[in-house]
Amino acid sequence: MKTVFERLGSVLFESGSSYRNLAKATYYLAPGQARLLLGDIRGVYFDPMRPPAASALQVPALGAAGRVIEIDMIAVPVK
Repeated sequence: MKTVFERLGSVLFESGSSYRNLAKATYYLAPGQARLLLGDIRGVYFDPMRPPAASALQVPALGAAGRVIEIDMIAVPVK
């Protein structure tokens, strides 16, 4: 999950945005520990005073074996 958030941070930076400029997050979580991992990692990457609006959904399976999360994010560029 850390790799996913690191890659997301890179994409945000390259596009002129940041974690502070996320407006909405939807998390699709595999059964198991994914929800706990997400809770732990959100505190590392998101400003607690400005987290994105978020929804988390547990799904029976994701696109590839071994995946625990898929994320749909909406961010705005910094001007």
